[in-house]
Amino acid sequence: MEGKSYWQEDRHLDEYVDQFQELIRKAGYKEGTTIVLKFHRGLCHNVDVDKEVASMMFNCPKEDNAEAWYSAVRQIAHNQASNAAFWGETKASPPPKLMF
Repeated sequence: MEGKSYWQEDRHLDEYVDQFQELIRKAGYKEGTTIVLKFHRGLCHNVDVDKEVASMMFNCPKEDNAEAWYSAVRQIAHNQASNAAFWGETKASPPPKLMF
């Protein structure tokens, strides 16, 4: 768990969480803060799920509660996917051509 091989990279979030939990179990980690720190470090940061969890006003998981972090990250990722599906991918339209 000292390298980067466990990081999420391009894996789906659910796959990352499941494999991370299995790796933690096999490694015998028990201390919550260390687990959360490693989990957070391995998240794909280009989707900002971790930042959304950390900035939650209500029910923000504590830094030593790995299960709460897994749940919160999954919920936020689900919300992001639902919003994207509802709103669709928004692409900026090119400006209209002016006709003289």
